[in-house]
Amino acid sequence: IKWSLGYSQLNKQRDYQSHIFFYRVEASQVNASASPDEIFSHPTAELYQQSNQTDNYVAGQTLRALHSNLVVPIYNNRLDLQAGVRGEKSVQNVNSFKPFGIGATKTVLTTNDLFPSFGAIYKWSNKVKFRARYSESISRPDFREISQTEWSDLEQDKRFNGNP
Repeated sequence: IKWSLGYSQLNKQRDYQSHIFFYRVEASQVNASASPDEIFSHPTAELYQQSNQTDNYVAGQTLRALHSNLVVPIYNNRLDLQAGVRGEKSVQNVNSFKPFGIGATKTVLTTNDLFPSFGAIYKWSNKVKFRARYSESISRPDFREISQTEWSDLEQDKRFNGNP
């Protein structure tokens, strides 16, 4: 019989600010076949910053996990049965804020989860083993998904908003 026990911890921090810059040029006064240097140095060209009021956040996550696993050999040591469990506590904090104003949105997402696992290994010979496994896991939201931030997914060519 083999028994194992373990602990792990993950700490993650993010400080995110998004700034969008663009040029505005009076199209009727610029030759479209001109070089970029000529277009952007034209007297009517102006540089603008466009940032949404919610494109900033400070975030952190602490994930603590305790896991245990038991392996029991049976059937003349040709079959190993395994059972395990992983317990996790995750705390995510996201503070979305306006860069030049008051007002902030604080989101705290706390989860406590248990994830079981089961398995079997049958040793057919010294070179051949058959394995079967079952386990559970979770996908937690990214910081931007629980902030007020808007972002672009370039693969889908879509814009998304977080949901604090």
